[in-house]
Amino acid sequence: MLKKINRKYLIAFLCVISMMLLFSSCISNSNDTPSNQPEQNTPADTPVDENIPSSEETGPETEETTQDLTDPNEVELPTVDTPPSNSTNTNNSGGGIFVSETTKYWNQLTAVAQAAQTYYNAKGGEKELISHTGRMYSNVTKTNVTISELISLGYLDKSYNSFSCDITLLLCKDVANLDGASTPSGSFKVFTAARQPNGDKYMLASADEKVGFVSEQEYKILLTSYSQNHGTIGRLSPSSEEYDRIVSFLSMYEGNFTNYYIREISKDNKYAIITFSSATNATNVKQHILVNDNGFWEIAYANVEKDYYRVQAINQVLPDFNPALLTSYNLASWKNLLVADQRMAIALLINNGLVPYVEDIVYYCGTADTCYFISVTGERFVTYKSNGNYFAKRVSSDTDAKRFLLNATGVDYGFLILDE
Repeated sequence: MLKKINRKYLIAFLCVISMMLLFSSCISNSNDTPSNQPEQNTPADTPVDENIPSSEETGPETEETTQDLTDPNEVELPTVDTPPSNSTNTNNSGGGIFVSETTKYWNQLTAVAQAAQTYYNAKGGEKELISHTGRMYSNVTKTNVTISELISLGYLDKSYNSFSCDITLLLCKDVANLDGASTPSGSFKVFTAARQPNGDKYMLASADEKVGFVSEQEYKILLTSYSQNHGTIGRLSPSSEEYDRIVSFLSMYEGNFTNYYIREISKDNKYAIITFSSATNATNVKQHILVNDNGFWEIAYANVEKDYYRVQAINQVLPDFNPALLTSYNLASWKNLLVADQRMAIALLINNGLVPYVEDIVYYCGTADTCYFISVTGERFVTYKSNGNYFAKRVSSDTDAKRFLLNATGVDYGFLILDE
């Protein structure tokens, strides 16, 4: 009986203890659980309860996040100073926009320059790609090279179709003289230029570098200095004083004061081109370009006859030289075809009764098929091949000889014909 009573008391006691623990647990949970009431701001000086659950425990609903505003594509700007008017643009609505647009422009300018440089390197000679008043220009099509052309030829992605910039060919030394520009590598290459976003300067880039910010005035002055218009182009008469001055300088430059066989001299108000040989070797025909420096002529570009792609080669050194001054014949294509032994042609003249003896010929120059002669009496003759047969003909002058051979053969043989 005693055991039963004690067990009842024990069970009752345990029940009371369990209820007290359960009640205490409920009160504790109610304090820890967020209220459904609107959250109140905690004063800055209120101590923080270290028992407040971490963000990992409460989940994403109570997690505090901070947005990362760093642009992962942002790259370092060129070392030149950004214009002050734009560098102060740091407000919330515009801060960072200038830098972002500038970086984008650098990338676009560099990409277009790379495409244009690749095109120039691959097709420059064939297309006669030159600097024409500073712009990249085809002397074959007589048009400036454009972004749309680079896209159509497969050198540039079509996404650049809406982008606009100048595509230029400039001497690196001239670019280096611009205020705000770094010194570009190389001597002559493609540069792209566009007005900077939110600014008044021009951004200048090449295929491998960001050159800098330059003033619009300096940039346009540089392009103008590449103009190829130096007045009327004309052929000098052998009786003119200018003709004699050029030949006199040629003698000093060549270091040979003997006679020269001059084929022709053409000039504008800045440059002249002379085609000639020495009197001792008529088949060694050369071409030099001269520049007039305050009334004195001096060599600006020697041995044009060595350049097969002469238009491009000259332009890389003299970008303001007018290609229209060049002779219609390209000596590089003919130089190795000139033949000193013309005994067959001379025999043709004698057999046709045009000259009595070989000693009567004082000048001749020709290829295997065509030759020009002058006799001791001043008469002029040509021999030429047509349809497999050789012919000989008397002509009245050097001009008549050039015209006749052009009509008979379709070739300008001016490099054979002595200027008179």
